[in-house]
Amino acid sequence: MEAKSPKKLRNKPGAKIGALTLACFLWIYVALNGTFNTEIKGSIEVMNLQPGKTLASPLPETVIVNLTGKGWDLLWIRLFWKSDLKFNIDLDAKTYNFNILTRDFVDWVTLPRGFEDAISVNSIVYPDTISVVLDNVVSRLLPVSDKNIQRSTREGYIQVGKTEFEPDSVTITGPGRVVMTMQEVLTVPKTFENKNKDYSDLIELENPHLGIVKYSAGNVKMSIDVQLIGENQIGNIPVRAVRVPPNYEVDFRPSIVTVYVKGGNDYIKELIIDDFIATVMFDENWVKGGEYFALVNLQFPEHIISSELTPKNITVIVK
Repeated sequence: MEAKSPKKLRNKPGAKIGALTLACFLWIYVALNGTFNTEIKGSIEVMNLQPGKTLASPLPETVIVNLTGKGWDLLWIRLFWKSDLKFNIDLDAKTYNFNILTRDFVDWVTLPRGFEDAISVNSIVYPDTISVVLDNVVSRLLPVSDKNIQRSTREGYIQVGKTEFEPDSVTITGPGRVVMTMQEVLTVPKTFENKNKDYSDLIELENPHLGIVKYSAGNVKMSIDVQLIGENQIGNIPVRAVRVPPNYEVDFRPSIVTVYVKGGNDYIKELIIDDFIATVMFDENWVKGGEYFALVNLQFPEHIISSELTPKNITVIVK
């Protein structure tokens, strides 16, 4: 068999690519054994925070550190150990607000384990100043609000009752100056459209002070009752007199009224006479022996779309 000549090998594209790849690898290997100076992002952490104290404002999320070391070590940190490059702020015995000039605290930088002797920290590039604001830790139980939930029902349907949450309140913990200004906990914005039956969803809570205020729950279960709109009639509601002076009595003609209500079909069918209060306010100009025509006031439950009272006016007999 005829042996392949070196010339034929050189003419093959695959051989050329392999040789070039090997050459590049060897060059990179040799080059990364040299010493380099570079900047790598790390994180900022707080140590030895006094009991009952907390940060009142968030710290910068990252720190940029200028490092010197062998190329392979720096590359290894950048690719795999960047999260272990940290600037540790020591708050031991500190209970007040202060500023840190990072250039004076290079020794607060900790390198990933195993690189302490191979890498040197030259300087902190960013940030140049860190403001630390401390406050007392305060906890409060706040209700969950549906202000960020937009919802609509299909024509002929209605939401009955309030939007229900489980849990309906959340404990928030953080700096007093922030926690004491909060009155409710909001969900993230959410939209539900054209609904014609009950529905529920797991919704994330919105934390505008993430990093300094903690919630006892990260999300809540929302439930909404949707019903077909219906009508119902409730009769024999007794009329009551209000603010009748001593030694006066009143009679009504008629003494009962009827109300026609519209609302969620299941909801209004469960309404009874005791859910309604019909009253007539005594007029100070009324005298004994007189008969007067008065307007009946009606108090009715929530979640009713409309109501119509009959009769609206009745005769009042003063005794």
